[in-house]
Amino acid sequence: MSTPTINGGYELNIGDWIELDVEIAPDCCETEMRTIPKTTDQQTYRCTKCKTVLIVNSNGVIYDIH
Repeated sequence: MSTPTINGGYELNIGDWIELDVEIAPDCCETEMRTIPKTTDQQTYRCTKCKTVLIVNSNGVIYDIH
């Protein structure tokens, strides 16, 4: 079980995953995620190992995980 972090200091905890009805992140998401160029006010991050995608809105709130 790991706590993914992304550039900018946002951090997910177990409660975030449960609230979003998403399974716990793989251990490889423990490292910093890569930023994907954005086309909206949301910023997208991807784990370089398992390809888990995290979308954060302009207020820094987690919008989606897949």
